[in-house]
Amino acid sequence: MQVRRISVFWFFLFLLIIPLAHFATETSFSQKGKIETVGETYGRALDLYRQNRIEESLRLISKGLRVDPKSVAWHNLAGWCHYRLSNVLKAEAEFLTSRDMHFTYVEASTGLGYVKIGKGEDEKALDYFREALKISPKSRDALVGYGICLYNFGLARKAKEVFEYVLQSKEQEIGERI
Repeated sequence: MQVRRISVFWFFLFLLIIPLAHFATETSFSQKGKIETVGETYGRALDLYRQNRIEESLRLISKGLRVDPKSVAWHNLAGWCHYRLSNVLKAEAEFLTSRDMHFTYVEASTGLGYVKIGKGEDEKALDYFREALKISPKSRDALVGYGICLYNFGLARKAKEVFEYVLQSKEQEIGERI
């Protein structure tokens, strides 16, 4: 009788461990029934974004945020998707959420800078790009945004210097890969 109780105990313990292991490894079931990690799903969402399949990317992002609502990466990607769809208010909300969660993540400040340019608030955009460049001085996206702001303020020579720096660093990177 005692052996049976122990077996039943282990059986139910085993049934509890499977869902916990599934949750701990951050997996979700895709439509095809295979197990896919959150990282792989993020990679697919990012690929869709790069292919300009923004609505599809947002659907995956929505699923990812249901699994991990505090993911800075998911919120940043959602912000960029909304930005590309010209939904600047939604983009701003996503970037602010991301920034509130992780202040030192360059993507949120950069995204907010571009949102502010889109809203015609170049002064505030410049502040966000400066903030981003303090975090990551070589961030191409932040440098380009900074250059756009300089140009918008009539500082074409300074903007040209920034753009030339970005182009030179890109050429250097390509040369190193070859």
